[in-house]
Formats: sequence, C-alpha cells, structure tokens
Amino acid sequence: MARPAILTILIGVIALATSLSTADQKSASQVSPVYTIQAANDTVWVRFGDFKIPALLSVMTSPDSSRLTFAHDLVLFAGKDTLTIPPTTATVRVWMTSDKDTVLALFFFVKEEIDAAKAALLREYSTYGHAGPTPAISFSYASPADSNLAKLRVAYNLDSVAGSGDEISRIKNLMHWVHIRLRHDGTVSLPNPDPFTSVNILAVAEKEKRPFHCGILATVLNDVYLSMGFKSRHLGCLSFDKEDGDSHSVTIVWSNVLCQWLLMDPTFDVYFTDTNGTPLSAVQIRTAMAKGDSILVADCINWNGQPRSKIEHYNYMAKNLFRLLCGARWSSATNAKDRPVYVYLIPAGYDTSMVGTIDSSASEGIVDCYTDNADWFFAPPK
Repeated sequence: MARPAILTILIGVIALATSLSTADQKSASQVSPVYTIQAANDTVWVRFGDFKIPALLSVMTSPDSSRLTFAHDLVLFAGKDTLTIPPTTATVRVWMTSDKDTVLALFFFVKEEIDAAKAALLREYSTYGHAGPTPAISFSYASPADSNLAKLRVAYNLDSVAGSGDEISRIKNLMHWVHIRLRHDGTVSLPNPDPFTSVNILAVAEKEKRPFHCGILATVLNDVYLSMGFKSRHLGCLSFDKEDGDSHSVTIVWSNVLCQWLLMDPTFDVYFTDTNGTPLSAVQIRTAMAKGDSILVADCINWNGQPRSKIEHYNYMAKNLFRLLCGARWSSATNAKDRPVYVYLIPAGYDTSMVGTIDSSASEGIVDCYTDNADWFFAPPK
C-alpha cells in the first residue's frame, strides 16, 4: 500500500504508551503543540491514512522530520491510547522517549500536489513495443458454470447485488459490494484463509472481522465478475523500482459496451474516468497521466469508509502503473495453486533484455514471461 513520507527510516515492532489515557483522548487543537510519547521497548506506532508503521527510536536521528499532506490526520497510538493530530500549518513537535532513547520528531503538513516526477517517468516510458510471449501463452477465464463460482453467485445473491441497470452500473455495484464486505489493511501478515476460495474468504471476513491486503480484495472481485459472466483479471500494479515492495492490486473487467478493459479498484471503491464520466482502462489512465491530460478520480473513493484524497490516489497510481502483471491462467481464487504462468507488461525501453523472454527458474514452478506488447496484453478476451 501507499507509503507516505512519514518516518521512512524507521523499523521495529511493539506497542507504545502515550501520555494520554483512553478517557482523555485529545486532538492537537485541544492540547499543546508539543507532545510527549513514552514508548515501551523503543517503538512508536504511527498511522497516516491507510499506512501504518512501527517507528524504532534507536535508529532515528534527532530531530527526525517528515512531510505529510493535508489528506489525513496523523495518529500515534498504542493499544487503547490514541493521540490524533489533525492537519495544521504549524510545525508539530513530538518528543518520543523510551528507557534508552529520546528523539524529537517534527511533522510538517503540506499542500497536496500532483507528483511531477512520477508523471515525468511515465512520459519517458510512455510507449509500448510489439514483442509478445510465445504463441503457446494466452489468457484464459473461468466459466460462470465453475462449481465454486456458481456457489459464490448463489450464496451471496450476486444477481441482486449487480442490479438490473446497464452494464457499467452492474460492474460498479459489484465492486462496491466487495469493498464493503472486505476490510483492507496493507500491513496485514495473517495467512490466507484455507480453503482459499472467495466464498470462504467472505465467510472468514464476516466471522473473524479480520482485514485483508489488496491482492485478496482484487481476487475476490475477479471471482465475483467471473461468476456473473464478465471476463476479468487480477491486475498487479508495479512501480519503476524493482525493489519497491509497495505495489497494488486491482481488477480489470471487460466492457462489451465500451469494448475495453476497465480498471476497478475494490480496495478504495474507485475507478478513473475521462471528463465525460466514462470509466478508463489501465493504459488510458497511464497515458493520460504521462501527457498531463485531464482525468478524474471517482467521487466514491474511500478507504474502509474513511476519506481518501484524490490527489494522493492519483500519485499512488501514477507510481504503480509503471509495470503491470497478470496471471495467464488467473481464473479464480479456488485455483490459486494452479496458475503458474505470470505475464509482465513493461514499457518500451525498460529492461529490454527481458522482453520476449520466459523465465522458468522462479520458485514453486512459477513461470514468468515478459512482453512490451500492450495490444496483446490487453486484447479483447476470447
């Protein structure tokens, strides 16, 4: 998930104790602009929007400074103790102390802007080539008659969820349904539900009230679309930097009306549109960002029911739409262990030695192949 620039050099895991009790939770507007956090075992937990990080005092410099946008409150917490600091034009000073260390953390709230550097990188790598994988590799899709998909459709009455409107409204309704059924947490490290079927994932979510990472939300939405007869795929969204672990997952679904793949994001209940309100594909979004053309983030955007900044999301996707990834046989969550072929779409001029190659050396029998042919990657489903 998105990693805003908050205490980015910090690592560690453990709870903290603040100087505020549960009964006396206060916001920055009610208390002094200088705060003190007493950390247990050296660590302070920091949340900003949908990103949470344990901050280890022993590796921090003093003072440590971080720039935050006005998109979210800054939350420092431990167990039931919570300190919430709303955006302010003043510098926020927080003394973080433990038995061994004392660090002054400075937080600066700044105005959000579209990240010009991310747009420039997309512009530099804005074109695609013509080298596709071997003819033996193609994308396949599960039939709605698949026993697990049929069970999903009936168990959750997805025909009613989709509604009786036009194709686009049904696509949106199904995405929104998955969004509200599955809570997201990009830092979650719990094992996947077993069995790994969408019916069971939804049942576990309801029973255990546990969150899931974006990949599971995208997988469930993929199954939901497939069960309803739509052709869809789970799309991995990756940055320029191969070492960047902050990726994202969405679902693309084929629209017969628009004759293109639409990018639908169940994590944030959102999609991009042109200025006429028409939903866009991943390539259309990427191209518009590179050119600086006007595109809109849908008003329904949110994170677990909380507001999410449109500019923040725009910048997040501008970073993660650099490279794209799909499983060639990504048919349903039920068959998670039966999809060993992954196809990477990379822009022309990026890692040219990999284009057209197939790598069978990956672990667990996974086969990775690479193409710069966006027309092949996003061809209409057969």
